[in-house]
Amino acid sequence: MSIIALYLLFAYFNTRIDSIDGLNYSLRFASLVKDKGYVAILENPIKPYLGEMLLGLTWRFFGFRAMHLMLGLWAVLSALLAYKLFTKVFPTNTELRRRGLLLFVLSSPVLALALHEFKTDLLLVTLVLGSFLLLFELFVNAKTFHLPLIALLCGLSILVKTSSTPAALLITLVAFLQVAKAEKLRSALPRILSGVILFFSPIFIWGTFFGITVPSFEEEIRVPSVLSKNPRHLYLTRDPKILAACIEERDTKDYGSFIFGARSPLVLIQPYFYLTRTNAHSFSEQGLQNLGPFLYVGLVLLMAAPLIFGWRKLQPIHKALYIVSLGTLACFYYFVSAIYWYIIFLFPLSSAIVVYLISTLKNHRLKEVLVNLLYAGLALNVFLALKTTLLVSHPMAEITQTALEGTMASGVYLHNKKLERLAQNGLILNASEHKDLIPVTFMTDNDAKVLKSNYYFASASKPPDEMYQELRDLGIKYITVDKYSLYSQWYQGCPKENNKILLAFLEKYTIPVFFHSDTGSPNIFELKD
Repeated sequence: MSIIALYLLFAYFNTRIDSIDGLNYSLRFASLVKDKGYVAILENPIKPYLGEMLLGLTWRFFGFRAMHLMLGLWAVLSALLAYKLFTKVFPTNTELRRRGLLLFVLSSPVLALALHEFKTDLLLVTLVLGSFLLLFELFVNAKTFHLPLIALLCGLSILVKTSSTPAALLITLVAFLQVAKAEKLRSALPRILSGVILFFSPIFIWGTFFGITVPSFEEEIRVPSVLSKNPRHLYLTRDPKILAACIEERDTKDYGSFIFGARSPLVLIQPYFYLTRTNAHSFSEQGLQNLGPFLYVGLVLLMAAPLIFGWRKLQPIHKALYIVSLGTLACFYYFVSAIYWYIIFLFPLSSAIVVYLISTLKNHRLKEVLVNLLYAGLALNVFLALKTTLLVSHPMAEITQTALEGTMASGVYLHNKKLERLAQNGLILNASEHKDLIPVTFMTDNDAKVLKSNYYFASASKPPDEMYQELRDLGIKYITVDKYSLYSQWYQGCPKENNKILLAFLEKYTIPVFFHSDTGSPNIFELKD
């Protein structure tokens, strides 16, 4: 308990301002919720981010540091629920419980999320592990009344991260099937119907009141927010096929920067590439990017569980967890295969199968070597995570220009305040794209004043003068993008073509009005009259 108390005290005072994803997404949306209670993006409504809503409301009513304490509480809950899960998996083996918990809690992604990343993934872990524990009660102890709560937790998990959708659907499905099997259909039907209602109700309510989109389908699925005080929604003209090609080429390039062999069968032998550092970040920068060889192997072993243990020898609850794991991993490897923290809720199951199989080895020397390597890897993870945290930690009571000095967000703050002043004259098009996104987190009311380009210049399929006229007709007066970044060799294919067209557009139709404080690169442009 003393360790938990010390960690929560640290979480309360630790400010996670140097988090790239945090600046671009989570902190931005939490800040908007803090300021006005909702988020209503000009073009596409906010994706289903329940975590940012909770953080923003905590910030609004209890303060900036209380919001960071919330991140710490999610980390503690994740660890406690993981331990509870290990007690279910290993009811009589304390050593395997401890070893499995350490492999999960001290993995590099979990440490990054617990110490220095401003992300909501550990809330997702809390919800999914909670549903796993309820599944155990449902399958092992025949507590069918847990079904509605399982469905509710799964529905809420989708609102935290849409990447959890395959797992949420499968968990709910196996729970439905188990209740139908345990009870007669007539008596099971009310529970199943209540489960269906509780699964879809959070998503329906969120979509109705806050707006909703589905990642990669923003052009087809977009429900505006009815809470927005500004009912205006602006839509740039894009060719859906060209836009889809741009996004696909961006994702392929991006995923390949995280892990060698992304979107190919090579992801199944990632432990080798991890150890040899093939096309990978250095160990000192691994953070969220790398699981370490044991968790990588564990995920592959999860998919092969029936071959290892025999399908008939698996207990019903183990079969259910296998179905959830296999379906989730199949979707992950097919669509993503690189950003492993998307499936962080499977890490405890990966840990469990790894530590169990190591314990069954008959070669005691090999077993000892593997256990020592496991602990050595975890010690390295802890060292690197603490080093990174010390480098990026900047305790502050609230976000101000003075407090941000010395952080990577300092220049962003100055840029955003300039945008805020300019926005009094007209709307702003944020033409920056991954990997050089320009955050607008510190700009007041940015959701109603900034329109995202989303490869507009490549996908508009129209001459530059028509693009210029469309932007003017929509009330856009400024474009923000780091000009020097448009020359980066990282961009290939459609994203590169987008940059090429954008550069020509900037030269002909705009004048620079603001420059990067360090590089001198123009990053705000005003459209000519």
